[in-house]
Amino acid sequence: MHGVAIELRVGCAGCGQPIPINAFTPRITCSSCRRTAEMTDEQWHSLLEDAVDEAPELAVDEGSTSTIMTGSGTYQLLYGNQPPRCGTCKTPVPDAAAELAGQGRIGCVGCGKPMAIRHAPPQLQALGVKLVIGEDAAQLASGGAGGAATASAPRAANPVVLYCPHCKAPLSVDGSSRMVRCQYCSTDVYLPDELWSRLHPVAEVTRWYLVFGGAVDVAQRALARFKWSSLRDAIIDAHGNLYCVGEDDDHDFAVWCLGPDLQARWVRKGLDFTDNDPKLALDPRGRLILWQPHKHSLVRLSAADGSDLDRLGGRQPDDATTHTLDMDHAKAFLADVDGTYLALLHERLVRFAEDGTPVATWPPRSGIFGKRAEKLRPVYAPGHQLIDVDGKYVEDIGHHPLEVDDYTKLHLGADGRLFLERSERVACFDREGKRLWRTDKLPITSVRGDRMGTDHAGNLYLLGRQEGNPSPRVVLRISPDGERVDVMAGDRLMGGTVGDEDNLCVAGDGTLFLLGYGVEIRVLGPDGRTLYLSDRSKEEDADEDKERARRA
Repeated sequence: MHGVAIELRVGCAGCGQPIPINAFTPRITCSSCRRTAEMTDEQWHSLLEDAVDEAPELAVDEGSTSTIMTGSGTYQLLYGNQPPRCGTCKTPVPDAAAELAGQGRIGCVGCGKPMAIRHAPPQLQALGVKLVIGEDAAQLASGGAGGAATASAPRAANPVVLYCPHCKAPLSVDGSSRMVRCQYCSTDVYLPDELWSRLHPVAEVTRWYLVFGGAVDVAQRALARFKWSSLRDAIIDAHGNLYCVGEDDDHDFAVWCLGPDLQARWVRKGLDFTDNDPKLALDPRGRLILWQPHKHSLVRLSAADGSDLDRLGGRQPDDATTHTLDMDHAKAFLADVDGTYLALLHERLVRFAEDGTPVATWPPRSGIFGKRAEKLRPVYAPGHQLIDVDGKYVEDIGHHPLEVDDYTKLHLGADGRLFLERSERVACFDREGKRLWRTDKLPITSVRGDRMGTDHAGNLYLLGRQEGNPSPRVVLRISPDGERVDVMAGDRLMGGTVGDEDNLCVAGDGTLFLLGYGVEIRVLGPDGRTLYLSDRSKEEDADEDKERARRA
């Protein structure tokens, strides 16, 4: 069983004494002053939500403490990742005990001590809890929780002899009230502290457990609550799945996949990469490529679940006579539709077979005026020194580009066309490397993020800023022939729909996914209308609106 161990107490609002809360109950009673306090669903949710979220990610038998201050009191909570076990002999509760939850009670298989068990009430089911085990049966019943467990009678206090200070007659003391009236002379006698403590010993905090259904439930809940803090790159596949890389909410490096419903399908951690500009590519065989500048090799993961497949590349040997898959100075890495990889290594545009073997960037053409066979050459001289080349700007690039300025952004469309962008100019090339068209300077002053995108119709999309103060955020759409450039979505502060997210992914039907840090997600339809906003994007929009109002 996968359990969250709970130990909880709160100070009594009447006498200040600690009240142990040893069951999920709507009502608790102080054993010292008999004051009753309500435990609302909202209170329970605020007390247990973080524990249920965080405990499964702790190591087994690892715990954490929390002080929670509310209007009803200050709660002291201890929670941890621990399978349910007997509080007396520590024997684990077997999985088969779940079948007996309807009976309300089980016996410890180690010592035989009875233990409360029940199906989780709806309030806990909403947190993913299936069972509650080990609650104090008496507190559960006296609190009116409605569980199947029944209350056991509390242990009677030891007999106490006390005499009326006025008439010396014996008093009848049952502990129900601290003020006792003498049945002989009607004198009211206030019981001293020592006697009252003997009649009402301080209750102890005991451990109880919230139990999930199994490992699958735990994993699904972890995915449901997954959040990211930073997002360095994102790409989309033909099915609408988004693949992202950055850091999770705990600032651990991670690669993750969001399904078309924008819920996490899988999260992969434990990779030997950092948050310093990691990048992704996705090849036709469903292999997700993870790479990073200043690392010589790349890693291929399964797009289905993020598991390891293999590693390619390495430091170029000093005696190399061709380019090799050395990602040390990589600026871009793309998976082509034919299964090859196209890379911008410093200012060299080179191509590799799917096994990392170097191949010609562009195919030779037959005929007397055809393109000569490309001569492969290394990127580095001996000593791993870059061989200087003359990287060209987009406006100077002709057919069959081989040397490209290293600030150029690259994109491969679903039809295999290559797009190059530099200084707000774009050039498009066909599968043989022939330049099809080139734009003049686009109506933007900068391109945001590292990604362009294309839809199935061949339109190219760029996220950028226009001139102005503040400079409007826009999405441009360039027609497949390069003849038409439209602003298909404008800045939300000027009546449009584009916000502060800076990662662009384009689905085949033209739906735009704009992603940012801290789970910022903005989805725009092919017509530029807002289809979805995450809570974080809504918060950022509200902050922008407040700042604009303040400056008005």
